[in-house]
Amino acid sequence: MLLLAFLYCYPAVAQMPDKPANTTLAEQVYAVTLLAPKNAPVPPLLLHHVEIMLDSATYNAVKQSDFWRTEFGAHPAKTFATAEERTTPQVAPQAFEWLSFKVFGQDTYAQLHNRDAMYALPIPPNTKDSRAVQTVAPPEPKPFSQIFPERSHLVFGIEQEGGSAALLHALQSTDSAYTSSTASVLCPRRVGLAATKVQSPEQANTLPTSPWQYITTTRYLGQAERRFKAHVVEYHPAYQRAANPNCPPVEDGITRRQHLVRDYAPAKLLQNITSVCVALDSIEAHGLVRLLKASAYTVKEGKREIKATLHTSNHEPFHLRIVRATASRQGIIELRMKLHHHVPHHITTFGENSTLMLDGEEAVWTF
Repeated sequence: MLLLAFLYCYPAVAQMPDKPANTTLAEQVYAVTLLAPKNAPVPPLLLHHVEIMLDSATYNAVKQSDFWRTEFGAHPAKTFATAEERTTPQVAPQAFEWLSFKVFGQDTYAQLHNRDAMYALPIPPNTKDSRAVQTVAPPEPKPFSQIFPERSHLVFGIEQEGGSAALLHALQSTDSAYTSSTASVLCPRRVGLAATKVQSPEQANTLPTSPWQYITTTRYLGQAERRFKAHVVEYHPAYQRAANPNCPPVEDGITRRQHLVRDYAPAKLLQNITSVCVALDSIEAHGLVRLLKASAYTVKEGKREIKATLHTSNHEPFHLRIVRATASRQGIIELRMKLHHHVPHHITTFGENSTLMLDGEEAVWTF
């Protein structure tokens, strides 16, 4: 979902000067939203979703497994979750479409990518002479891992309007060395894509655009290889209504639950992801801890691992473990998930590199 966002978003900064009347809607709204006091408290950074790159064999094993259609134990009508391979449509003008396997909970979800899948970035349209597009050869397809080399993304969500502004101010004030490497941008999204598969840039340009998400990221200075990224997203309050003018109140808002209500199935087993374990190098770990400390996380740094916990009054506690990366252990390596009902012990393997264990009211998925 976020892998393409930074390629096509509108640039902006925390405090923008007055903009002329022809400024894009996204920039105008962003400028207003981010004019927040620098001492404003940072809202809780709630887990939004995880994105994990899998090798082709593991990805296909997950996608093709009977596990997603299996019924469990004393609750024979219960399958695990809404889980299926979907096309992620263009998130901004001229971004390409790609496939991923998604597993939906009530407030959180997991998104798996095939890092060996071949994709080609589209040719940007020539606004001066549309015929020029036809004379340019399409780019050579590349493995997804070459276009987006990160092994995994850890994505947090803010459910308070203007929270991205407070987060940005806090990050830039706590460590001056990171000021220039921290950014928050408002990304637009084409609406009307759910029922329309975009076939060309020309077709995409006929669809309306809406402000979509404020996305805040930290960049790891001195890191030679991009293996992991953490982002924070805040939905724009106009997006749901722009995407679906008839959306009911239960969907009309900026919370994770309002944006997942159409995919979440309360009759199934999965409720939410409650814990994530990531294997990071020292630079990646420093950047993630810095992000957590800017919010309400309790962080305990030990010799072998770092433990962080977020307690809120409205949600289950969320736990994050950071362990040291090795050659064979990098990025997100474990998810723990809360189930609605108790189920007997059950283990499913996906190829040679992934296992999902159900036991009682918890599921543990390792990668």
